[in-house]
Amino acid sequence: MGNLSSSIVWMLGGMALASTVLLSACDSGTTSASNTTNVAKPIAPAKLPPAIEKSMTYRCQDNGIVSVDFLNDGLTATLRTDGNLAQLKATETGGPFQGGGVTMTVDASGITLTGPGKKIRQCK
Repeated sequence: MGNLSSSIVWMLGGMALASTVLLSACDSGTTSASNTTNVAKPIAPAKLPPAIEKSMTYRCQDNGIVSVDFLNDGLTATLRTDGNLAQLKATETGGPFQGGGVTMTVDASGITLTGPGKKIRQCK
């Protein structure tokens, strides 16, 4: 048993010495001009999408429920109605929102939804 233990010790010592020799060959202190092309270039910070400014739930004259998330850019709204989801965009702040075949206008009393071939929905 003594010979087996000493053999294992010699083998582990040899592996440690071999690892040291191999790692010393990877000298990171040497650089070359060709290595400068692999240098990471700084990137601009990511632009985050607009955040939700307010979420509103409206009841329409047909007793349907409509939810709208107004984003803080003033030009984007997400409309949830009748199991559908649509992202609506306005060309100017305060203008009508359009998208997904729907036009939504907003005023102090609520919202009005219109679409091709659909009945106008007033929601408060």
